[in-house]
Amino acid sequence: MRQEHGMKTPYIAGEHNNVILLTSLMTMPVYEADFGWGKPMQFGLPRGSLDDRVGILPSPDGDGVVVNVFFQEAILQRFKKLFYEDVYISSL
Repeated sequence: MRQEHGMKTPYIAGEHNNVILLTSLMTMPVYEADFGWGKPMQFGLPRGSLDDRVGILPSPDGDGVVVNVFFQEAILQRFKKLFYEDVYISSL
């Protein structure tokens, strides 16, 4: 796991060189920025040309999280399998 500018970016590498990029911006004070016209009301990741990634962001009111998921169908199924396996193991 690497950390730059408050971002932690682990990754899950799988078969056929598929990579799922998970990025957390929870510690980045994105709603505190003020460039002269007030603080932002919303912040998100650009869709762009990158697939197979998840962004975890603080909610605008600070009491939760916003999760952006950009997956192809096949990768979504693999991610769900890994996620639920991890949840099960964590509950033991």
